[in-house]
Amino acid sequence: AEESIVWPYVCYEPLYVCRDNTLIDGIGFHVIRQVQGQLPGYAHREMLMPIKRILDFARKGEHQIFYGLYKTADRETYLRFSLPCRISIPTFIVTKKSKISQFTDNPSSPVSLDRLLTDSRLRFLSAKSVSFGKGIDEILEKHQDNKNITILEDTTQMGKKSLMMLTGNRVDYFLSLDSTNHNIRRQG
Repeated sequence: AEESIVWPYVCYEPLYVCRDNTLIDGIGFHVIRQVQGQLPGYAHREMLMPIKRILDFARKGEHQIFYGLYKTADRETYLRFSLPCRISIPTFIVTKKSKISQFTDNPSSPVSLDRLLTDSRLRFLSAKSVSFGKGIDEILEKHQDNKNITILEDTTQMGKKSLMMLTGNRVDYFLSLDSTNHNIRRQG
């Protein structure tokens, strides 16, 4: 029997595009296909799983390859990263247009995430085990015990779930990379 490699993915467009939780397209999909083509001696299994589970698998030494994680000091102790490991647009804050005045007096000026997280009137959505890079991760860790932070445990459909929680008034803002732009453009 061939040795098996698990290819975990999350439905996070445009990185991983899914239909009915099955990976069908996206940047990560095409990267996976290219790498699989270079590994003909293995059985390849693609599996939808939350980022926390992907990281738990890696800590146990399971054979898996995942495209799209940010490098962190902790992750480098049990993962190997390619160079580059991920290229993306800068992280941005997502909120409703009607709430912008609660964040800043000048919508065209930068907003301090550190300051926003101390404002107990604003509810922030944080995704379990997701990294946004060293600087942002340090700010999030500093505020991780704040009562105004809601944790999204299941990150398999993170982009869609984050928008649903925002539009359903369960949170006031969250951080995003490319997925929110993609989903909003598609919805019009």
